[in-house]
Amino acid sequence: MIAGGVVAMLASLPIGWLCFRLRGPYFTIATIATAQALMLIFLKFRDFAWGAEGTTIPNLGSAPLMMQFEGKAPYYYVVLGPARARARDHLADREIVDGILPRRDRRG
Repeated sequence: MIAGGVVAMLASLPIGWLCFRLRGPYFTIATIATAQALMLIFLKFRDFAWGAEGTTIPNLGSAPLMMQFEGKAPYYYVVLGPARARARDHLADREIVDGILPRRDRRG
């Protein structure tokens, strides 16, 4: 998974360098055109990514380091952990802000 992220980052650098210099509708058009061009390239060269089938990841059974679990419950907890931490941080930030800054009068 980490290698895939690194490859995606390296592939996005030249695309981002070209697209992020554009503004407004030109940015949108360039983004859509890049996505379509990449789709056609990967469909054309079947030896690289197996065309429309895509690459498959073999099921290793229970391999937590590869994010493969036998049941559905571990996936729930993988998502619940960061979500709970984010909610806790959000509530802690609100308490700090409410304690420091005075509340504004609702009358305007």
